[in-house]
Amino acid sequence: MHNERQHRHWRSTRSVVATTGRVVAGQQRVFDRRYWREQVVSAWNPRRSARWEAISVTVSRKSRAQSEQRHRGFSSCRCCRSCIGFSGVERRAPLAESGASMKATVLSSGGKYKLGAFVVLLASLLWLRQPPVGSVDPDAERNVTEIITDKGYLVQEYEVTTRDGYVLRLQRIPYGRHVPDSSPSASRGLRTQGAPPVVVMHALLFSSAVWVVNGPDQGLPYVLADAGFDVWLANMRGNTQSRHLHYTRDQKEFWDFSFDDISKYDVPDTIDFVLNHTGHNKTLYVGHSLGAATLFGLLSERPEYNDKILLFSAFAPAVHFNNMKSPIGPVLPRFRELAAVAALFGRYDFLRRGWAIETFVATICRYPATKAFCHGFITFVSGQQTRPINATRLPVFLSDVPSGTSFKNMIHIGQVYKNGRFAKFDYGEQRNVDIYGQATPPEYDLRRVSAPVALFWTEGDALVPAEDMPLLRDKLPNLVLDFRVADDRFSHQEFAMGVTAREAVYDGLVDTMQRFSRQDVL
Repeated sequence: MHNERQHRHWRSTRSVVATTGRVVAGQQRVFDRRYWREQVVSAWNPRRSARWEAISVTVSRKSRAQSEQRHRGFSSCRCCRSCIGFSGVERRAPLAESGASMKATVLSSGGKYKLGAFVVLLASLLWLRQPPVGSVDPDAERNVTEIITDKGYLVQEYEVTTRDGYVLRLQRIPYGRHVPDSSPSASRGLRTQGAPPVVVMHALLFSSAVWVVNGPDQGLPYVLADAGFDVWLANMRGNTQSRHLHYTRDQKEFWDFSFDDISKYDVPDTIDFVLNHTGHNKTLYVGHSLGAATLFGLLSERPEYNDKILLFSAFAPAVHFNNMKSPIGPVLPRFRELAAVAALFGRYDFLRRGWAIETFVATICRYPATKAFCHGFITFVSGQQTRPINATRLPVFLSDVPSGTSFKNMIHIGQVYKNGRFAKFDYGEQRNVDIYGQATPPEYDLRRVSAPVALFWTEGDALVPAEDMPLLRDKLPNLVLDFRVADDRFSHQEFAMGVTAREAVYDGLVDTMQRFSRQDVL
């Protein structure tokens, strides 16, 4: 009987590297699962590569000869009879037994395996990213401006620089497809004789691209432009259509913001830019979810901006969501802990658009093997299950979703959810005293919002539920429209990308906006 400590059956060993050395046959290396996994990781991470190479063993003809000599006569051993296909087993003595330190030996063939793993993985990912020929809408490869142009609308692109250095992109559709160039409404950059401008602000984790997912007969910007409005698609800091004058997206300072900063800088600076560019004194404003909540914050903090808003149309404003039914609700209060973990890796962004996100999103909804994850991913980003998006436009939606925000912004939203107060960011008692002059962050006083507000909500909203609407409604002194969507299945994100949104919401919105526009002209 031979020493079991010196000779273990190779099949019973979970990690050949960690326990028994390398099983070899001539120049061939036999990989166990753990070693292969670490080699793949090493190919992508050179820092880990050096550590794992330190436990590699030299494979040579000499080691083969030594193995054969060492295991001569083992053919009668029951365990070794099953070792078919291997001429010998080499086992290096453990460090504690040999008393010698293990010397790092780099195999001359190791580079080949790592390079091979890298090439295989890269080729696989590139192959997965290639959609089936003819199955993807060409808009998936276009930006917002190109999509709008392709639909036959004039579009102009601008950049707004906020007072704290963020540069936000604006897309303008000055008139609809059926307005002749000689019409006063077709004047470019000058005050029109028709309707005032309309600023349209997106929700959390989206950008202005979400408004053009659907075509001219369904998308809100097209509907408004065809109705005679001068449409301005706005963006928030942190998404794909924003940058900073001094910081890159890899710097912590770029992501040091919450929706307090969006209310303080992005929204008012965008409104001022639009009014200065068009020559109007007032603008219409359409905000969805966080895009509506940030204007509520501005109007409560700076009452003078109430005079610049002709009509504020709020789609499911994320002001109160104490009765949230979304599965993301219980996660919101944990974002401070999640942010602390992410900070250990130098990440301060949440779902920032990058190579990893783009590859993941581009893959899961295009192939049968991964389509099961597609709806779950959309549910996670949207906060609730929504009715299926137009299948042909799904790649267009995913080409810019998620668009990213900061962990600090997610922490702030979690505070609103947990505390039930639409208040400023909570830095902790000591810093709150330094910043706000009180131990608790002050609440936004919505009773100071004197601009006319049209409130749009739905029973099918799991993020901003109908049960929380009375709390907001009772605080607004100038509520001119309380619009409940008739379709109880209409969900939160369908305000922006629902295929039935025109009949359910937009037609009523246009009627209300035109009524206020006529009053402004008179």
